[in-house]
Amino acid sequence: MFFPGKEGYLLFADKNENEPQIVGEPGARPPVRWLAAVRLRPPRGPSHPRQPAFRSRQDDRLHPAEPPLWTLWLPVRIRAMVKAGDTLFAAGRPTSATPTIPTARSRRRGAQLVAVSARAGERLSQHALDASPVFDGMIAARGRLLLALQDGSLMCLTEKP
Repeated sequence: MFFPGKEGYLLFADKNENEPQIVGEPGARPPVRWLAAVRLRPPRGPSHPRQPAFRSRQDDRLHPAEPPLWTLWLPVRIRAMVKAGDTLFAAGRPTSATPTIPTARSRRRGAQLVAVSARAGERLSQHALDASPVFDGMIAARGRLLLALQDGSLMCLTEKP
């Protein structure tokens, strides 16, 4: 989840069975309000008749039934992410501009690669990149991390032996 002008990206881990539920729907468990609710928006147009699940009442909101396993704020606008073993890698541009670098030019500042523990949600390491990654341009295979960068280069990283 991205909150512009604030802390950046909220990265969180959740159980697969923790599907969002509509508050007030029969059989729904009490919601966990760890973030603001996501408003349901009905599809528009004549081919979409009004659905009973899409009501305008205040209690029609999506909420998880359980809190996340962990949360971590990252000051990176994530464009590529992959999980390899117990490590989650996220790469992208920094989220905010500095006083000397306006927001419009922040795209040229390079990028960051962040390694996070997938089990505990702790930042393990952070490395500077010369260019921002291509959207969804990261893969992990055979002990290597490959990143396609917007400057046309391909970066291959591996663990130290």
